[in-house]
Amino acid sequence: MGTLKTEELRHSHIVQISSLLSSTECKKSTKAINNRKSSLEVVHKHGPCFRSNQNRANAPFHEEILRQDQSRVDSIHSRLSMNPMEEIDSITLPTKKGIAVGTGNYLVTVRIGTPMKKYALIFDTGSHFTWTQCEPCAGFCHDQVEPIFNPSKSKSYSNISCRAQTCNQVSDEDVFPGYLFGCGQRNKFLTGNRVAGLIGLGRGNFSFVSQTAKKYNKIFSHCLPSDDSSVGYLSFGKTKLPKSIQFTPMSKSFQKTPFYGLDIIGINVAGKRVPIKSSVFTTAGAIIDSGTVITRLPPTAYAQLKSSFQKWMTSYPRAPALSILDTCYDFSNLSVITTPAVGIVFNGGVELDIDFSGIFYMRNISQACLAFAANKDARDVAILGNVQQKTYEVVYDDVQGRVGFAADGCS
Repeated sequence: MGTLKTEELRHSHIVQISSLLSSTECKKSTKAINNRKSSLEVVHKHGPCFRSNQNRANAPFHEEILRQDQSRVDSIHSRLSMNPMEEIDSITLPTKKGIAVGTGNYLVTVRIGTPMKKYALIFDTGSHFTWTQCEPCAGFCHDQVEPIFNPSKSKSYSNISCRAQTCNQVSDEDVFPGYLFGCGQRNKFLTGNRVAGLIGLGRGNFSFVSQTAKKYNKIFSHCLPSDDSSVGYLSFGKTKLPKSIQFTPMSKSFQKTPFYGLDIIGINVAGKRVPIKSSVFTTAGAIIDSGTVITRLPPTAYAQLKSSFQKWMTSYPRAPALSILDTCYDFSNLSVITTPAVGIVFNGGVELDIDFSGIFYMRNISQACLAFAANKDARDVAILGNVQQKTYEVVYDDVQGRVGFAADGCS
């Protein structure tokens, strides 16, 4: 890397090594849900802020996290390649690759039933269906923190037939009192997570966003914390937006899927545009997904990003690859490091200048890896994963067809 020039320093991160790893204690964010009316705390399912993990060492190995992440990505690519423009008019959960549904790693706690009881649900912008485990379990229910929901003890619960018209179309009256959700009685794919189920924030008639549209106008935002030991938020409805927020139009290519599409037009490393042809990004398009961990790029785009990043990082010792992550470094003998800023540029010139916490995936100090990976095929959709979204308030406005990014949304 050599001596840094003033311009290079302006587009770099200088970071204390001691700040890279998560704490074993939960740190409540000062920015989290204060002054937000319709908000929920967001915690990482493997972090100390999730009550399941307090006094309990149950976090899986990083290889397993990344394996599950790849399983989810494969599932997304398969769904979109079969019929990317298919209208959402039915509910189908995968049976053989069910684990792909449950790899989201951020949780919120909601209340269900009458009397209301708390349940920890994964929130997922790539799913349009909300469900929780229910009694009686028909064969298998995985372990969860709270008692499994018992429909017979809820005064407001009622069954509907799978063939009912309601299963194909949600009317304006079915907003809150008539909220439709799934009762899972054979549940294997969330084993080990100790969560009750999932809240779907994607597009579709059954999504939380659609069923609460009358109150929240199909607007929600989230901020994912910088590390697993901190707290973020998930907010619904119109809120006072930061002055720094920038909006990019949603891609029209994914309007009839559960996903929110974005148009990537470039990538910057240390303030300089990486040489990638625009056609590389337009071939398959891109989506933003809260359940995918690592951002996936077209093979050519990732190769160019990796090359530019490695040239900048030549003074740091390399470390072995970690699963799908092939650009890793050993910072174990250092107290401070300087790395290039990495930005993803969207339609309209909106740049997501990724927080340092979103540039590296940390196994430990001796194995810090560039948190991007290549798709297997150039025809596979690119995915903006949750690591790169850290500390940003990400606003979804489905009515106006736009996604906004504001830095420093949480810490």
